[in-house]
Amino acid sequence: MIVKRGVYYHYQFQINGKRYRGSTQSANRAEALRMEAERRMACLRNPEQSIGTAEKLKFDVAFERFLAWTGAHVKPRTHQRYRVSTKRLIAHFGAVRIERMNTQMVEEFKTVRAGECSCAGVNRDLACLRTFRNWCVRMSFPIARFHVQLFPEGPAICESCPTRKNEFTWTGRTRFYETSRPSSWRRECALANVIQDITWQEIANAMPVKDEPQAPKFIDIEKMPSRTPEERRKLRDANWHNLMVESQPVVDAFVADLNSRGKYPTYDERLAMQTWVQNHNLFPNQIRSWQKALANVTPQYLNEEERLSREIDRDDAVTSDMLKKHLGTASHKVAFAVPSR
Repeated sequence: MIVKRGVYYHYQFQINGKRYRGSTQSANRAEALRMEAERRMACLRNPEQSIGTAEKLKFDVAFERFLAWTGAHVKPRTHQRYRVSTKRLIAHFGAVRIERMNTQMVEEFKTVRAGECSCAGVNRDLACLRTFRNWCVRMSFPIARFHVQLFPEGPAICESCPTRKNEFTWTGRTRFYETSRPSSWRRECALANVIQDITWQEIANAMPVKDEPQAPKFIDIEKMPSRTPEERRKLRDANWHNLMVESQPVVDAFVADLNSRGKYPTYDERLAMQTWVQNHNLFPNQIRSWQKALANVTPQYLNEEERLSREIDRDDAVTSDMLKKHLGTASHKVAFAVPSR
């Protein structure tokens, strides 16, 4: 159960008589439900360990796990960018425990890094750090709460970044000057009229517009026709789409459980499991359905106990009597003498 208190949602549930509650640090209801499911799965895996006493890691160890996770969940170029930022982040935060990080450490990193590269380069490292912090929260690692403030980019003077203080000079309109270039280069550009006045509107028109990623929405199936086979197929696909949208918190909790065990299925493998659940008419809102799909589609992610149980189920030579004798649960045979009449 989740309840909104102030800005953020708070979760509360009970397992085996023990009560768990805390803040999700999220104002989005869907995100809060997903985080509550992750907390519940973490407590079910280890009831004796509370959320506050979760595994405590150093920054370098936790960041290596983060890189392994991003290798299967982000685009290749994004993952490559994270690997580029790894060297400087680990050099600065490597020996620090993640539960002791704070905003002051982040600001110190910004000051040191600003003397080495531009504001854009510093922001790429800070964006990687912010994604790492959010990943630790999703994985229930006890990382401290700290703020990551990016440098302003574009034709503006960044007072905090010493390498870009004098890069631009301002008049009534925006004028670009590359002060880091030699004076001879600037003189040649001026003669060629390369440096020219442009307005903010021209800058906005030249920048590409990126569509914001939107969460999947429900499809209205009330008015969808169903007379022809093609229309009925589209109706079935729409029903399945709506069912998957409702089941997304369960799927996220199942994937988070796999990630906590060091298993990172790829996008194609998750899509194959979804297809298996659909083809076998299982309920995607039940975690048992995804466990069956995992055992049948990607058995390499099963642990030793689950893999052994699966092999026993598939071996027709193993009978219940053999299992009872092996486990020591077979009942003793008692003979009775029946008098003859």
